[in-house]
Amino acid sequence: MLACVEGEEEFVRLLLPLSDPQASDRDGETALMLASFGHPSCVELLLPVSDPHAQDGDGWTALMWAASSGSQTCIDMLLPHTDAGTVFMVPRKALNDRPAPSLD
Repeated sequence: MLACVEGEEEFVRLLLPLSDPQASDRDGETALMLASFGHPSCVELLLPVSDPHAQDGDGWTALMWAASSGSQTCIDMLLPHTDAGTVFMVPRKALNDRPAPSLD
């Protein structure tokens, strides 16, 4: 998974046949999620063998990771494979994390 975090396409290519692309770390993050944070070449390798609907411990999908990173390329790659509504949850969650205004 470290290769995905660093965007090391060649390492991902070498390790992919030897690993489980559906595996997740202790936070529920998959290789596809980590690659989606701005590493489109790794996303391209992982997308055919990964579940783009998988959610991490916070309920985020790879598309939400891509949206959070601002990587339009990763967003464009993931969007056809996922529920488009999830991308709108990132700003919505950020807004919901703030205290509600008083109605007084």
